[in-house]
Amino acid sequence: MKRLSLLWLILIATIKSMAADSGQQPYYLIQLDNRTGLSNSAVNQLLMDSGDLLWAATWDGLNMYDGSAFHVFNYGKDNMLRSIGNNVVLQMAEDARGFIWMTTVEGVSCYNKLTGRFSNYFYEKRQHSRISEQEYELVTDKAGAVYCLTRQDGLMYYDAARDSFTVCALPLSGDRIAKAAFDAANRLWLLHADGRLEAFTQHDGRFHLYRTEQAISNFFTEDQRLFLVSGRQLRQLDVHSLQPLLQADLPAQVKALHHYQGHYLLAWATQGFGVYDAQLRPTDFLKTAAATLQGTRITSFTGGREAVLWCGTDGNGIYKIYPQTRYFGEVSRFSKPVRAFAEVNGALWVGTKGSGIVSISGGSQKSMFGEQLENNAVFALLNAADSLVYIGTDGKGIQVYDRVHKKLYRWSELEGSSRFPVFGSVYAILADVDGSLWLGTSGYGLIQLKVVKTRQGLAVARFRQYLFNGTGSGPANDIIYSLAFGNDHQLWIGCRYGGLSRFDITKQQFRHYKAFSYDGSLSHNDVLSLYPDHQGRLWIGTSYGLNWLSFKEADKARPVFGKFTTDNGMPNNTVHAIAEDGQGNIWASTNKGLARISATATDISHYQEQDGLQSNEFSDGAVWKDAAGNLYFGGIYGFNSFLPGNVRGRNGHPNLLLSGVQLGAN
Repeated sequence: MKRLSLLWLILIATIKSMAADSGQQPYYLIQLDNRTGLSNSAVNQLLMDSGDLLWAATWDGLNMYDGSAFHVFNYGKDNMLRSIGNNVVLQMAEDARGFIWMTTVEGVSCYNKLTGRFSNYFYEKRQHSRISEQEYELVTDKAGAVYCLTRQDGLMYYDAARDSFTVCALPLSGDRIAKAAFDAANRLWLLHADGRLEAFTQHDGRFHLYRTEQAISNFFTEDQRLFLVSGRQLRQLDVHSLQPLLQADLPAQVKALHHYQGHYLLAWATQGFGVYDAQLRPTDFLKTAAATLQGTRITSFTGGREAVLWCGTDGNGIYKIYPQTRYFGEVSRFSKPVRAFAEVNGALWVGTKGSGIVSISGGSQKSMFGEQLENNAVFALLNAADSLVYIGTDGKGIQVYDRVHKKLYRWSELEGSSRFPVFGSVYAILADVDGSLWLGTSGYGLIQLKVVKTRQGLAVARFRQYLFNGTGSGPANDIIYSLAFGNDHQLWIGCRYGGLSRFDITKQQFRHYKAFSYDGSLSHNDVLSLYPDHQGRLWIGTSYGLNWLSFKEADKARPVFGKFTTDNGMPNNTVHAIAEDGQGNIWASTNKGLARISATATDISHYQEQDGLQSNEFSDGAVWKDAAGNLYFGGIYGFNSFLPGNVRGRNGHPNLLLSGVQLGAN
């Protein structure tokens, strides 16, 4: 787990938002190299297999990337069944069985993903002969059959029943073959070193010459097309009829070609790559990504699920390029973490941790109050029905803004405040039906407070403080981050490090719910957030999972809490804030994005920064729902506001990769 955490931190540190020109979809660019586990940063070829695993052939081993970590296969003399034949891996292909084939400078190796074993071919035969980097060329036909082109024996076919290669009947001259590939019509194309390109069809177990092209420096089969490169000229042919379609003049020789998002990407033999549209005209698509990689030599392209593009390079590892989907629209960026929201006189007030309150109206922002605030760390905002706005900060007491008279009062300016105990660090504010307030504080326990208007201004009409004392007359802890009302005038209290408390306001009695006290108890005592939904359930966010408890179940001696953690679908176990949308779905912000739990509490979807969030990390208690049903979630780099009904689910579901099994005796 530590290794995966380190890998994630490195990826986040290297991620760049590839916002292209106006009107274009933004793209992300991530670099994977030896810092993230790649065995060697010089990549000869990339292969995305049928199981959505990325394979990289490098100058120091075969690499398999499972989406979070690299698994490296190297040569090992002591265990050849688990070893590739040579560490210099040049080329790869996948056969019909899903086996991964590769050429090295000494032979051909095959990896069986089911058994985890390697088979090696040609190595003993070539032990005492010269070694060439282009001694072997692997090709697979449209049925997934494997062929190997060798300089000594010509074209050979792999017979799976015999587990051996057999020489094919193919008329070849003695010069070197520079490249081989099957096209979509299952014709075999061979590029000779002298620029002669030959196409062969297969009948009755023999290959027959079908067509010859001259003066060809490279060729590619892609997108049901055949591309022929002659110097700096590119020709596109229909792969079935071989009729010419398009032609383009290029600025450089081509190393690799790939069809991506309706465009053609051409990696130059020197450095960088160009992007061309369907008519082979230069385009600004991926302009920023192309500019970023202008000084990088790209050796290979391959595609992945959800429009991911992988680029292998000669010395800079692997680049992952993928679109930012923006499920959550534009992000409101802030230099400080966002902790609270309120609507005041038609403007959105945003409480920040370090920059006070920012008012947003009509697309413009302005700072409110400046040095008038007790403290610029604003943790709670409440626009109450009495035309007063209550402001909880890390400073002394609580501050109040009179909307009618547009005046801000510090705690010391409230009449009668000096008669009551000192308190501060107000993290949660909840209005009661009698006009009083309940305050959750960091270190000063639970406070009930009532502020009234007078001729002179504002006065404190009621004050009572409840502190932890180890009995039923106080909360489970004096550090209270969240408050919520339940049934029958019950107040729920989320205590950091202390668990969950329920306060019967009428009886003035507390009941505590502790983690680890019995099977089915709360998942953790570090409670960060609370939310009562419309189905009579209380949702409890902790630093180890999201819990829910029905109000009826809460009356039992040992109530059973429902739990969601990373083990059953949550993106992260630290739950900062919780809200409910108009369809009854529960939304929870975490340290790795947002989670959406269905109204039936059976399904979980989650969204991360790549989906348009301000970042993956959110802030404690930073959530608000406006009158139109939009949800606001604050995080460390700003906030997201969105209408939940407009958020689409993911279409892609990753395949399960079993990386290990552990058995234990009874």
